[in-house]
Amino acid sequence: MPYIKSQEFYNQLKTNSLRTVYIFAGEDVYQQQEACQSLFKSLNVSSFDSETFFGSEFSVDNAILAAQTMPFMSEKRLILVKDSHKIKTADLNKLSEFLKTPTQACYFILLWPEKINSELKRNAFFKIVEKSGIIVDFRPLYDNELPSWIQKKVKSNGKKISIDAIQYLIEETGSSLLDLDNEINKLLLFIHDKNEITLEDVEILSGHTKQINLNHLQESIETRNLEKSLVIIENLLNEGEVPLRILGTIYRTVHKLLIAKSLALEEKHSKEDIRQELNIHPYFAPKFFNNLSNYSIDILKQNINLILEADIKVKSSSKPHYMIFEELLYNMYKQSYVKTGVSG
Repeated sequence: MPYIKSQEFYNQLKTNSLRTVYIFAGEDVYQQQEACQSLFKSLNVSSFDSETFFGSEFSVDNAILAAQTMPFMSEKRLILVKDSHKIKTADLNKLSEFLKTPTQACYFILLWPEKINSELKRNAFFKIVEKSGIIVDFRPLYDNELPSWIQKKVKSNGKKISIDAIQYLIEETGSSLLDLDNEINKLLLFIHDKNEITLEDVEILSGHTKQINLNHLQESIETRNLEKSLVIIENLLNEGEVPLRILGTIYRTVHKLLIAKSLALEEKHSKEDIRQELNIHPYFAPKFFNNLSNYSIDILKQNINLILEADIKVKSSSKPHYMIFEELLYNMYKQSYVKTGVSG
């Protein structure tokens, strides 16, 4: 079976039914790179016994010499050639002769990022590898295969992702696995210790709606989520939001917490009194009071002063606005949590 699909390759990897020569071909470069990593992990070849070449500057003599060199710390050597479709014809012909009877002491992996078609199958080099090795076809995933791929990718990191979040992620990012992988990694960092990526998380990270982001900024300030706050602020600034409006949202959030904490310290005020005074919706009240318990009145007063200092910097300093916000939030969040009860 000289030509196989990606799933067959992974099945061979599980059963250790490997050949010494592979061409990873097809338009999906990301899948080729993933397959390389899986193969390298399975083979357990030391870095001392592996070598990488590039097609545009490929020296067939050096590659053959490297393949014939005895392994130093592994059972076999490994030669990886990236962009092998760029190898000059003369070098490719010489490499073909070598691969007709490949050495069993070396794995030879060639990445060929072009679609496998009838013309490529007639290529003399491919015909030789057909006989001595295996050619794996990494085609781009179909649209209906993307949700399952995203779920598996997220699950491999010990997390879950909702269906509507998957849908929105594909709409915003497209079908490129490389781009999707980058976004998934950002989301995993963004949700931190949460178990599931939600639609809200993807919306925030996409940064398309200023008002939504301002609302989420208020929530992340209340929960003292530094990573989330910085991502939201960066998105807002990139979308052209006025820095003073962002700062105003931070100020109103902290000021609201300060009023609530002041009222809570007066024993005559219940949570319901405070909720009505600050016009907090009953649905959001439990979360608000839970967040409030993480602040002392002294910390909130210090945060107000930090915001006023940042206001001066935004208006007069030449420092980039994002750096001003970053400094502000670091100084706000480094304050110690002080648990203070709120009367019921």
